[in-house]
Order: sequence, then C-alpha cells, then structure tokens
Amino acid sequence: MRYSREFTDLYNNLFAIISYPQDVAQQVAAAHPLWKEFCELPQEIKDSFVFGGDDWNFGYIKKGSKENEDQKEYYHFSAHHKELLKKHGLLEAVEDNPTVKRFFSYCEELFGAVTGFAIEYNKILAQDNEHIAMLPEQTKKGFERSQGVIRFLHYTPHPDAEILADPHFDRGGMTFHLYESQEGLQFLNWDGVWTDAPVLTDETVLFSGIGLERLSQDVLQRTWHRVVADKHATSPERYSIVLFCDFPDVPARNRFVDGIARLEPQEYKPKKGL
Repeated sequence: MRYSREFTDLYNNLFAIISYPQDVAQQVAAAHPLWKEFCELPQEIKDSFVFGGDDWNFGYIKKGSKENEDQKEYYHFSAHHKELLKKHGLLEAVEDNPTVKRFFSYCEELFGAVTGFAIEYNKILAQDNEHIAMLPEQTKKGFERSQGVIRFLHYTPHPDAEILADPHFDRGGMTFHLYESQEGLQFLNWDGVWTDAPVLTDETVLFSGIGLERLSQDVLQRTWHRVVADKHATSPERYSIVLFCDFPDVPARNRFVDGIARLEPQEYKPKKGL
C-alpha cells in the first residue's frame, strides 16, 4: 500500500508538517494579539471564567500553584462555549468587558475555521489507509460533541527556567500545533533524543496523542514532547495555540486510572511494521 507523506512522517518521525489554507493561517496569526490582551486582564476577571464542576476542563485554567507544576495559564474553547457561559451566568460579564467580548467573538470564527480544516485534512490523511479509516468520522464527531478544543496557552516561567513544560504525551486523539510565538517545542525521536520542532507561519505541526495510537492499533504512537526555554527570546513568556482532536468512540486516557503521563518512562513501544 502507498501511504501519504504526512502519514509516513507521523510513522517515521513521530510528527508531520502540513500546509494551511492561507485564510486559516491568517486567522490563527490574528488570534495571538487577542489572546495576549485577554492574558493581560486583571486576574479576578480571568478567574471569573473558571467554570469548575463538571465543566472544569473548559474555560480559563491557571497552573503553577503546586510543586513541580508548569507555570502557565490557558483557555479551552469548544463548540459549546456559549452554552457554558450561559450555564455559569457569564453572558452579561462578557458584554461588559470589550477585551473579553473581542476575544470570545474571534474564537467562535476561529473554531469554525480550524475544525473545518482539521476535518477535511483528516479525510485526506485517512484516504485508502486501513490503519486510520475511522479518523474522519471520529474527528467530526469529537468536535460536534465538544470533546475537541482549541487551547490558547501562555507560559509564564521564571526568567531562569530551562523547562517550560515537562515531557509528556497528549491524552487526547491528535494535536495540531497551530501557532508558536517562539522556539522551544521539542519531540522525542525513536533514538531517545530531543529534536526541535520548527516555528512556522503558513504550516502547522501535527502529532499523535493516545487516541490516534489506539485508533491505529499502535502503528502511529503517542508522541512524547516538551517545551524548553528559547535562549534567544527577548522574554521568557511564550504563547501558543493548539487544536486537540478527540475521538469519542476510542477510549480516552484517564489520568486518575491510567496515571499521569509526565511521570511515566519517556519511551516508545517497539515500532510496528506497516
């Protein structure tokens, strides 16, 4: 069987570089300043969008209060974001804050663009490929059920920090790294060596989470990755935008049952033949 370049890159290199439609690339780039404005809001305003309860994994999340925890804040935006705002009584708060309103309004447009891109791209990736034949259907279903999210990330490390995000793999299906403000993303290769990911403007980096590993029956393995400080950057702060695709009919990793990814040995299973 003949496989696409992107599929063989995922198989051989554990990540693939793929081209954006130009309009999507421009929309992603324009999201960064709006996210930066949101991050500069007073902490009490940002904390009002911590949903909690059953919705704890959506909205605004801040990390770094626990020992050895990555110093970062992020926002998870999904298809049911408006419903969450209404459920938690936040519609009026959005209207009262122009910065928040601008960011959320733009997120709605961006979500439609990048999820549409991911669904169409995964149709091509899975074409005539028995290993991941279910990928397009699962990708579409995941976004419809709000299991797929855009994550807007802001790392706020100490100035002398060397590691911004500890080595880990993603618990979801697959990850598109849509935007990076600076270098620092690294992947662990088959030889156990950390390799730099490129910082791109009109292309995106794609890699596997636990869901794609299970969907492909271990042919495409979860990709170990980390974020290190860019020594050439003028500021230790780092912004990125990623798209998580989850697959509803593929068992997701549960950190409470399966353990925490970043505490596991950083290694791959023996490579399966195609």
